[in-house]
Amino acid sequence: MPRIKEIPGVNFSKQSFGGYTYWRVWLGKKFTGGKPLQKRFSSYAKAARWVEGMRQGEKEHGKAIFTLSYDQLAEARSMFDRLAQFDVSLTAAVDHWIKFQAPLEAQRTFSELDQEFIASRKNIGCKERTLTQYRSYMKVICAEFGSRKVARIAQADIEDWLSESEWAPRTRKNYLVTLMTLFEWLAIAGTS
Repeated sequence: MPRIKEIPGVNFSKQSFGGYTYWRVWLGKKFTGGKPLQKRFSSYAKAARWVEGMRQGEKEHGKAIFTLSYDQLAEARSMFDRLAQFDVSLTAAVDHWIKFQAPLEAQRTFSELDQEFIASRKNIGCKERTLTQYRSYMKVICAEFGSRKVARIAQADIEDWLSESEWAPRTRKNYLVTLMTLFEWLAIAGTS
């Protein structure tokens, strides 16, 4: 590939290390408008193609294209490729996730779900004694995890909490069953 003309803020250099020769491309502030970028390539042709792609991206989207890291751009490219087989845009996929997943999985805390969960147990016909037990267990669960988002609780968090308690094995099991019931209810509610 013929050498591309000098571009302000872009530097190509051929370097060797440990018997391996590569081309290093440096996109400076003059080119990116902000944070410099650099990348290594096995050949000048590959380096030049990358620079041309970055120039094209800058022409189409402005300097904002350089606010994403190379890894973020690579991930976006991969997502575009995966969605193409379904003829779906990345925007449509993100909008769908926000509409159907974010409200339940990413935004709600244990305390926010407490009363709704108890009401669901009442609606399916649980006896008053069972509802009283659920209220008691949820009160303790909310005291421990209340302000945390349900989707952010890891199995290790629950195991640590239960193992650090001084409860009898049967009581630990009851808390675990209550949490499992809560998670199952959330899974079903999230699909309806």
